[in-house]
Amino acid sequence: MTGGRIFHLTGNIINFDFAVADILLGVFCMPFTLIGQLLRNFVFGRIMCKLIPYFQAVSVSVAVWTLVAISLERYFAICRPLKSRRWQTQFHAYKMIAIVWAMSLVWNSPILFVSRLLAMGGKGTRLFTEIVRAVAIK
Repeated sequence: MTGGRIFHLTGNIINFDFAVADILLGVFCMPFTLIGQLLRNFVFGRIMCKLIPYFQAVSVSVAVWTLVAISLERYFAICRPLKSRRWQTQFHAYKMIAIVWAMSLVWNSPILFVSRLLAMGGKGTRLFTEIVRAVAIK
């Protein structure tokens, strides 16, 4: 009975992390995209030009990799129930969450370096975009 409660608790921990990732997705993706589309101008400045796409990518990455972690834990709980009870602990759930967040922050860090705010057309219209320079390989 206790083992089932622990597994249920670890599932809740990972599900809570998924909920946090979804909330961040709603905070960083929807409002900024909507305002940018309605105004047809990026009004948030140079720093936010770098941070908004970065946190959008991080929140999507965390959501996707959390789903992968949930799927793997459920797979092992169903296909190898006796072995999985030994390692599916609260510590393991927190470790998985930390790995997902750390890797998402690192994998998406190039966005911070390639995002630029550009003046487009007249009337002070600005647009943020990713500028990638081609590197010639010899």
